[in-house]
Amino acid sequence: MAGYDLCKLLIGSLGTLGIITQATFKLRPLAEEQALVTLGCEPASLENLLNALHGSRTRPVALEVLNQAAAAVVFAQAGLAAPPEPWVAIVGYEGNKDAVSWQVQQLVKELGGMSLEARIGFTSEPLWRTLIEFNAWPESKLTFKANVLPSATAAFCLAAAGLATPTVLRAHGGTGIVVGHLAGDWTRSKPRKS
Repeated sequence: MAGYDLCKLLIGSLGTLGIITQATFKLRPLAEEQALVTLGCEPASLENLLNALHGSRTRPVALEVLNQAAAAVVFAQAGLAAPPEPWVAIVGYEGNKDAVSWQVQQLVKELGGMSLEARIGFTSEPLWRTLIEFNAWPESKLTFKANVLPSATAAFCLAAAGLATPTVLRAHGGTGIVVGHLAGDWTRSKPRKS
C-alpha cells in the first residue's frame, strides 16, 4: 500500500502541521563492561584500517576517526597522551565482560602487528566522556558536517585534511558522518553588484 509517510511529513513541516504532544523512548540498561581500542595510523593506511574494521567479526558500538589536531584536543581533555600518528581510530565496545573481552582479543588478532592500546572498564571512561562531549572546538571559525558513504569516509577525511586552513576533523567511521572545524581568518565577502 502506498501513501504518505506521516512521520516524515510532520518532521518536514517544522511544526506547521502539528505538534508533538507525547513521545515514547526505549531505554536499555548501562552496559556491564566498556572498552576502547585506540589505533594510530598514517594517512596512506587510513582507508585500509577502516576497511579492516568494517570487515571485522567484532561489532563495535562506536568507530571514531580523528585527525591529529582533533586527537590532541580529545586526549588532552581526557587527561591522556594522544598517539603520535597523524590519524587515530577509536573503536568502542559495550556488553557483558566476556563479550567485550572476546571482541578486544579478536580485534587484536585480526589487526595483526598494528600498534594499539586497549582501555577496558573504568580506564576507558574519561575518553568515552570526552568523545561524547566533543561537539565543538572553541577556536573554530567555520564548522561543517558532511554525510558520506562509510566506504568513502577515509577519502573524504584525507581531502578535508588537505585544506589550507588548520582543520580539526572527527568522523563516525561506521555511519560516514564527518564533522570538521576550521580555524583561520574567515571573512564574509561583500555581494557583487550587477
